[in-house]
Amino acid sequence: FGGFKHPNALKYETTHMVCNGVCAAIGDQLHPQGEMDLGTYDRLGEAFGYVASIEDYCLPSTHHATTGVWVVQDTEPNQSGVVNMLLEGQIGFDAVTASDNLADFDVVVLTGSRCLTDDDAARLRDYVAQGGGLLVFGESALHVSEERFVLDVGADYEGPAIVDKDYTRVRSCWGREMVPTPFLNYRAGMRTKTHADAEVLADIHDPYFARTFGHFCSHRNTPFKVEASAAPAVVRKGRTIFFAHNLGQIYLDYGMVLHRELVLHCLRELRQRAHLDVQMPSCGRAYLLKQEEASRYVAHLLYASPLPRAEAMRLQHIEDSPPLHDVEVQLAVDEEIVAARLVPGETDVPFVVENGMVKLVLPPFAMHQGVVFDYA
Repeated sequence: FGGFKHPNALKYETTHMVCNGVCAAIGDQLHPQGEMDLGTYDRLGEAFGYVASIEDYCLPSTHHATTGVWVVQDTEPNQSGVVNMLLEGQIGFDAVTASDNLADFDVVVLTGSRCLTDDDAARLRDYVAQGGGLLVFGESALHVSEERFVLDVGADYEGPAIVDKDYTRVRSCWGREMVPTPFLNYRAGMRTKTHADAEVLADIHDPYFARTFGHFCSHRNTPFKVEASAAPAVVRKGRTIFFAHNLGQIYLDYGMVLHRELVLHCLRELRQRAHLDVQMPSCGRAYLLKQEEASRYVAHLLYASPLPRAEAMRLQHIEDSPPLHDVEVQLAVDEEIVAARLVPGETDVPFVVENGMVKLVLPPFAMHQGVVFDYA
């Protein structure tokens, strides 16, 4: 009743729905006078008009992803934080439950909450033995009700954190994304002892002391000790990478980009079949749908720049839709791709195939671009 979103927000939200392979729906209530509000439906018409131009390339379809997120519950903070990381990294994923076929996934992500029974853990161990990958955060490696690891993460559980905050220092730095010095964890990680056959990827550095009102240094956190502690921050054993910290909740609460980049780097190290690889800013979203009856895959790319506004309601608003330029798209699937075109518009786009990977560069686009890959 009288609340209006910006037209770009409505267009983005409805487009985002169908690009996930589901129907777009927006609720409305009839005014007590019993007359439809034409201003409302003019604005909705603009959004659904765009949906109509692309929905044949969205429905019906199946979402195509090789990363699975082990679902705990919808509002669980660790899970929400990890999901945000994956979305911002344009990593396609599906929800995984205890009854799903794990063989469909390259990597299964356990987001940080205690959720595993002995039976669940046995399934995951069998999955790893068959070549699957695990990305395990913090307490997810523990039994749901006991103080013991139920997964072989390359370390033994020694106990909870012994300080309030600590630091992570990676042993091997890559690109501009990572720093060679210790960076802050707003909540400390559990203590573990690394196995001889596992590789430490990052170490925990403790602060000099725990901060109190009577004992402190600087504004917020105590500096780190130069020497690493005996406990690892990140451990790899074969196809399993374990994080001592519940980085999902830390990222949800504090949004430190270094945490996200560390997680995404480790995930990419485990992936074997990156069906869709897209390089966009962190507000970009990418989804890959398969329409088997039409013999095609469709990659949907979306980009808008939400801004925090309305402090009383703690909302983020979409208004601006700046164009993106020279976005690279790479696709690796079993089928032979014979043509690529843009939707809406049905414009052919040139591509090359290198080492089984279809590669192309998109012309400038704003908010949404669909790319249809027809296969033989």
